[in-house]
Amino acid sequence: DTNEIDKTVKATITFSDNVKKNYDLPTTADYYGTIVGKTLTSANIKMEKTSYDYTGKAIVPEYKVYDGDKLLKEGTDYVVKNTIGGKDVGEATLVITGKGNYNSKIDATAKFTVAPISADKVTVTYKNAEYNGSAIQPKLDVIEVKLGNVDVKSQFKITGYGENINAGKEAGSLTLTPVKDNKNFTAGTTKKATFDIAQATLTGTIKVYNANGIELTGTQNFTYDGTEKTFKDIKFVPTTNTKKLVEGKDYEIKYFNNVTGPDAYVYINAIGNYTNATSQKFDGSEQTYATKSEVFHIDGVTVSRKDISISDTEYAGGVAVTPNVTIKVGEKTLVEGKDYKFENLY
Repeated sequence: DTNEIDKTVKATITFSDNVKKNYDLPTTADYYGTIVGKTLTSANIKMEKTSYDYTGKAIVPEYKVYDGDKLLKEGTDYVVKNTIGGKDVGEATLVITGKGNYNSKIDATAKFTVAPISADKVTVTYKNAEYNGSAIQPKLDVIEVKLGNVDVKSQFKITGYGENINAGKEAGSLTLTPVKDNKNFTAGTTKKATFDIAQATLTGTIKVYNANGIELTGTQNFTYDGTEKTFKDIKFVPTTNTKKLVEGKDYEIKYFNNVTGPDAYVYINAIGNYTNATSQKFDGSEQTYATKSEVFHIDGVTVSRKDISISDTEYAGGVAVTPNVTIKVGEKTLVEGKDYKFENLY
């Protein structure tokens, strides 16, 4: 056969007369053997580094394989057989074997280690917190604990919470500690994580009363006079008031369009730990509300000739001038541009 790896080679030996005579051998003899590639050992593997931080994934070490000064090529001169360990903290072993001109029957190995990391390297996510007036203390099964994109929640326990009552960005907090006998995260380290607490959506009803303390129902009507139209007393009744909501802290009573109308409302605007439903807006406005009263009407007034007075205007050299006009309805003096405008001047 040809002199190739894994091929059988034949060697023919011719013995001298003295050897034949002394050892009773034939004149020639054929001997057979197999050609094997050069064996790679751990000395051929040059590790770029021998220690890696824990990632939650199997570590693929950085290395090169040399035959003397010759850099060998993976897939041509050798293959990676497997890696023993490398996912969890501890010692791991890279195993390669030769290929092509290198012996594929014997493995070469190199050692490396996976080192523990601080618990504060993980990311914690909790998205379902909403203000309820009590301390929010989520359990481990409803939060995410990840190292990169690897779930490592099983390696932790919750060992503390912040106050976690009021709504706000990063208003909630909790502390995670590695579980007992965990070796992937450094002993004594913790992770303090924060999470948002959303405002609760406020709902309820409004009751309005007159000066005599009588509740007003149905549509109320006012006549425009340029002043705000209000009610003597207003009460907000939350859908649930187990937390005893406080005006000025949890909500405020406001009016919408209550000067000019024609449609006006009293409404509740949520503040603090509460918010209005984003879907509840007044027509033609971006203003939201938690709840609103029944509409009340502000009717316009009719201006008659007796309400208008005109004073003399000085001559302006042929230039058109606007007369001095005063329009007063009751005690209200109307404002040009706001309450009226000139259409034509003759």
